Amino acid sequence: MSRKSIVSMFAFTLCLSACTKTTTTDSCGDGFMDPGEECDSSTGGATCQSLGYYDAQGTLSCTDKCLFDTIGCGARCGDNVVDTAHGELCDGTNLNGGSCQALGSTGGVLACDEHCQYDLSGCTSFCGNGVVESDEVCDDGNDLIGDGCLQCQLEEGWTCAGQPSVCTPVCGDGLLRDDEVCDGGTLDGNTCETRGFYEGTLACGVDCVSFDESGCAGFCGDGTQDGDFGEVCDTVAPAGLPSCGSVGHCGGEVGCLADCSGADHGACVSWSQVSAGGQHTCAVAEDGGLWCWGQNLYGQLGDGTVTLRNVPTRVSGMSSVVQVSAGKYHTCAIKTDGSAWCWGFNQHGQLGDNATHQTCSANDCSLSPVPVSGLGSGVSSIGAGRDHSCALKTDGGAWCWGSNGQNQVGDGTTINRPTPVVVSGLGAGVVQLSVGLRHNCVVKTDGSARCWGQNHDGRLGNGTTTNSSVPALVTGMDQQVASVSAGGHHSCLVKTNGSAWCWGANLVGQVGDGTFEQRLTPTAVSGLSSGAAQISAGGTEGNYEITCALKTDGSAWCWGENMYGQLGIGGTGDASTPSPVVGLGSGVLAISAGGSTYVPDQVAHTCALKTDGTAWCWGYNSYGNVGDGTVDHRYTPVAVQGQM
Repeated sequence: MSRKSIVSMFAFTLCLSACTKTTTTDSCGDGFMDPGEECDSSTGGATCQSLGYYDAQGTLSCTDKCLFDTIGCGARCGDNVVDTAHGELCDGTNLNGGSCQALGSTGGVLACDEHCQYDLSGCTSFCGNGVVESDEVCDDGNDLIGDGCLQCQLEEGWTCAGQPSVCTPVCGDGLLRDDEVCDGGTLDGNTCETRGFYEGTLACGVDCVSFDESGCAGFCGDGTQDGDFGEVCDTVAPAGLPSCGSVGHCGGEVGCLADCSGADHGACVSWSQVSAGGQHTCAVAEDGGLWCWGQNLYGQLGDGTVTLRNVPTRVSGMSSVVQVSAGKYHTCAIKTDGSAWCWGFNQHGQLGDNATHQTCSANDCSLSPVPVSGLGSGVSSIGAGRDHSCALKTDGGAWCWGSNGQNQVGDGTTINRPTPVVVSGLGAGVVQLSVGLRHNCVVKTDGSARCWGQNHDGRLGNGTTTNSSVPALVTGMDQQVASVSAGGHHSCLVKTNGSAWCWGANLVGQVGDGTFEQRLTPTAVSGLSSGAAQISAGGTEGNYEITCALKTDGSAWCWGENMYGQLGIGGTGDASTPSPVVGLGSGVLAISAGGSTYVPDQVAHTCALKTDGTAWCWGYNSYGNVGDGTVDHRYTPVAVQGQM
């Protein structure tokens, strides 16, 4: 083969090889991510959220150009659209109308940062950032009115300093700002008089937050009584003002009212209970002290003497007392520990201690309290009669002791008892006990009333005049009895409906039905068919007795014998129906009708306790039993004279 042929064949081979070579190019839609493509057929795991869009549930797709289709993704920071729903203030070059000046700066260029929030770095100054800049006079970091700096300018009457600015009122400019109560001559309507002084010239203090009262004179509370301005006292009560004792309290120190107009008895020691006896009276003070006054022939006052007292005298050794009962010639009381104590006449064993004491007028007596034997510490109430005594225990059982000649002890015999014995037939369930002259009555839990003892005038209320040595049912009360009171020769009760009923002797109208006829069973008291809260039947040796009632409105009413003014109605005329007690008003808390110790039977007195803690008595007073410091009979209530 020739050289020429060989060259030609080589050239052909090269040409053939070049003409059959394969060429490869990029193609959108081939499923491969080629340079310049955002996606290809699928999003390749990208989502709206991964691309920075707010809608995490939006739909991202890939276009036929291999670019993301974000139409279904919603908005995002960087799309130049302000999306306020997602907290954008601006977006890219879209400042949403904002400017440095609109935001409180004095100038500069506002920009939007990558988080679509305002970029204030280009603003020259900014009011409210706590930094005093440019033409700002102050900057306290807020835009509140009335704190001294408003829109970075001083408010009138203020001065500001510091970074951030701290503003204080200017004292002395005559303008009232912030906590200033005055400024210079500006006193905001205040005068010495409005500040509680009587006269003078008021000035403003140097700090403008207080007044200079040195030019003012006199005020209630300065300790100096100024009568020219109507002061009766100042801080303390001077001599001459009514003392605690003079207005019916037990004692204590009288003060001065807050307005200096008179005595303040708020700190006085008040009475908590009062009991009118034969011709003596006893009362318990709110501090548990016990006081008695009046006749003291047998030591019934318990002060260790037989001396008559016309004002309250302290009972020896008795404290923590909760209740007292004044009988004819003896007295009994109970303490907070439930113990029972008696003193005075003891000829029939009515003191209950089975002991002999000193002699008083040829009879056994105790001039100071002695403990009652056998009752223990569970006594809840006690009562002293003529010559016997009774007690109610917390278990609802009743006990009596002393004279028993008229069956008043209630044990089924007529034997005197020097120590307490259980009243027969009652068992437990007694809720209230009342001891009369020679008979007693109780109220039981079933609402029934029962009485026992002497009955020749029908005072037991069982329709007979026969004595009963055991409790007898009071007839006709339908088990609706709220409280009962045993007097001398008559008895009374209050029903649960507030009606008052009495029975027994009625010689002077003490039953209260408008007649003078003896009643063997309960009879309605005239005018008290409702509204009665408490009733007290007095007890005398004869039939000249009184009855008093307390109404729910706090008024006191009495009826019966009135020879010495014991009804408290302002005269000496008897009353067979309830009459209002004069001068007590409507603040009566409790009432106690007393009796006589011997003939004349008409002698009696009455006492009441008021809601203000004062005690008042009236009626027969020859023994000082009214307690007003005299022995003059009182026809209307007078205050018991306590410690002066």
